[in-house]
Amino acid sequence: MPSAQAGYSAANKYWLKDHDTAYINITGPVRNQWYTVLQTDDVRILVFAFMGIDLLAAGADFEIRWTLDGNVYTTADYFASGTQIYVTRDQYPSGIGSGLIAQAGSRSAMLSLLDKRALMAKLEIRIKSVTLATDVLMAWCVYETLEVT
Repeated sequence: MPSAQAGYSAANKYWLKDHDTAYINITGPVRNQWYTVLQTDDVRILVFAFMGIDLLAAGADFEIRWTLDGNVYTTADYFASGTQIYVTRDQYPSGIGSGLIAQAGSRSAMLSLLDKRALMAKLEIRIKSVTLATDVLMAWCVYETLEVT
């Protein structure tokens, strides 16, 4: 994949190319193990969502980590089983705040907040609570990449 920064020339034209949703669906996730949902370059993140199912029938503690152009943003919280959670960036710098917001709620409200771009991105998730072999961790990322046309 070309890098808009490294491969730019006046003769090149670039366009955001749509990709199928990056998706993980893990039965029996391992406690405290990071799972990569997306790792790519020259990216525009449109949606990031996740959900855990069963998780001791109530819920679990999740942690999300985004590394964008070398800056690391995180958030961690308890979420109920079977609830789809949307993640977006907040206004805080990576060094003094979590940098991310994860919350249940209106998909349309969360989608209006997320349009994050980066030259290099790695989006990860983990469960910090005790897990069972029957638990399921799912996460989705809708994204585009900058491509030479």
